[in-house]
Amino acid sequence: MTSAVTSTASPPTAPPVLSCNAIASAYPKKSSQITSALERLEAEGHARRNCVLIDHSDYADAGAIFDQLDDEITILLSSATKNGDIQLLTPVTLKSGQHLIGLAPRGKYVQLKAPRSFSGSHMVEVGDKTFKGGETERKPSVIRGIHFAPEWDGKRKSVDSIIFAQCYNGELIVKDNRFTLDRRAAVFLDCKQSNEGVSVPVSVVLNSDEMEKRSLLRGGPGLLFDNNRVDGLNSKHVDAWLYPNEGVFIKMPEVINLPKKYQPRIKDNQFIGIMKDAIELESGSDASILNNTVKPSSTGVFAWGGILLIGSSSKPLYTVADNVLETKFWGIKIKSNFRLSMAKNQITSNEPFKQDKENSLVIVSEVDDGDSCEACNTWKTNSNSSNVESCKGLHNIDGIIHFEKATCGNVINPDGNSASRLVHAAFWIVITMSTLAMSSI
Repeated sequence: MTSAVTSTASPPTAPPVLSCNAIASAYPKKSSQITSALERLEAEGHARRNCVLIDHSDYADAGAIFDQLDDEITILLSSATKNGDIQLLTPVTLKSGQHLIGLAPRGKYVQLKAPRSFSGSHMVEVGDKTFKGGETERKPSVIRGIHFAPEWDGKRKSVDSIIFAQCYNGELIVKDNRFTLDRRAAVFLDCKQSNEGVSVPVSVVLNSDEMEKRSLLRGGPGLLFDNNRVDGLNSKHVDAWLYPNEGVFIKMPEVINLPKKYQPRIKDNQFIGIMKDAIELESGSDASILNNTVKPSSTGVFAWGGILLIGSSSKPLYTVADNVLETKFWGIKIKSNFRLSMAKNQITSNEPFKQDKENSLVIVSEVDDGDSCEACNTWKTNSNSSNVESCKGLHNIDGIIHFEKATCGNVINPDGNSASRLVHAAFWIVITMSTLAMSSI
């Protein structure tokens, strides 16, 4: 974790911690917003007993307050004026069960700013580099209603990923926020350690299929990234080395067999403007990318690529459905060691796919959808070339991927062997109607 800057000055006095049942009456001018925020948390099953309110005008560094707060507290951020930013000079370490909630109407945000004087690599940090011995449950944390706004210093060296999560045993819910990217992702989930020996918390409700294989399931870092806006660069006149690397980045190839509740879910988000990859996913456990939009900014600048998928030796199933990807170069980039359920994606790019030529056989089971092609993917070129086809970028495939105007199947790999003869290779793509139900998650 990034260490906060030490100082000989006394830390500021934290605001009073109040019962969540009483805090609305303690701040009558903010009563309706407080009540609405707490009722929503209760409806979602994430109510807390104690609450605290941090106002934009109270502290030069709100980050200095968070270390003084206990676990399982709802932290409410308030901005009394339209331009009243809450400022961080040091990172926030979010403890077990702490919520970080901006008191703003839906579709609006309280701005959390990291100015040029910010000291640290991340605005919010969650978890540890390794799982602790006998890892216990981390209570869920919800982050909502905040515009994370690191101030660009002209060299893109102020903030790396905005939220940096490592290894923990619980659920992190990042929902209804806005992120202005600096060097890297809105959220970077980077757990390098295996979750062997980490138990599923007893509070996690398992479905019937999971109950049958409960002994195989493991605990670990859960992430829901839902209904957020991620803004990359909005200028045509910035050098490529300054582009943000990703919109969301998940890297945990040694974390396997997570219960469905903890499996990474990236859904209903907007990725706008320049970034190198909107989504990069490398997981050892199953994951889903559903109903996201990648689109150009108001100045017409695009993300380079849409979704980069990298698997692991556990061959997880990635479900990619109902996404709209409008990018400069490619829609979906494929690397080895995973299975993929892919349907109803709309891709506009120079080419739809980029796939490693080596060690990456694609085995596809055909979607039996009659003549309607309701599950078909669509693709159109963003260039003037009429020679580019929907299958461009795929190198080894045995089976059929359906597009509305084309089918991709039986692509011959570079050494002249048909893909069907290379079934020992490490990569599968599976498109089945049975997995499309996951799009309703």
